[in-house]
Amino acid sequence: CIKTDNSFNLIVNPLPKANVVSNIIKCDDNSVGDDKDGFISTFDLSSQTATILGNQDPNIFEVSYHLSQNDSDDLTKTGLSSPHTNVNTNGDKIFVRVLNKNTNCFRSTTSFETQVAPLPKVKPLIVIEQCDDDDDNDGVSVHNLTESQLIISDDYQNETFEYYTSSDFKSSSKIDDPTSFTNEAFNQSIFVKIITPNNC
Repeated sequence: CIKTDNSFNLIVNPLPKANVVSNIIKCDDNSVGDDKDGFISTFDLSSQTATILGNQDPNIFEVSYHLSQNDSDDLTKTGLSSPHTNVNTNGDKIFVRVLNKNTNCFRSTTSFETQVAPLPKVKPLIVIEQCDDDDDNDGVSVHNLTESQLIISDDYQNETFEYYTSSDFKSSSKIDDPTSFTNEAFNQSIFVKIITPNNC
């Protein structure tokens, strides 16, 4: 005889969503070593959490960050702390896991990069000399300061230059037209701010 009155429920729980996020790019600094080594300690991984979750309830869905796919697939691994110090020069690839704490279902298909952007490489001090351009010999001349850019930085074509008459770089001392700047008599210090495409 066959007994056929037994039954059971088959429940398939949906996987969480893990939305795509942008890379985190930060300028090199002195938080680890020096500001030229490609390591920093201030990557705020948790700043990505809200975008990754979207409209999912953060009380139910947990986001963790990992250095490998295997690590993100392993529920015994708790992930990285935030803020995070990169372990590879110039940044890491970060693997994301979104876990439903009620069902233990997870998705780990999203990743992003932490990138350490280099600071401009500049010569600390240069001297620009120009002949007096009138018969007064008053030590005053009109200078095109932008002509010095190739001397100051090797990557000048990809950088933005701002020129100031004060070392505190206050907006009130910014030189509005560096292509036609009249100096104070005989000598004057000009301070240059150089900004990379990553805003470093």
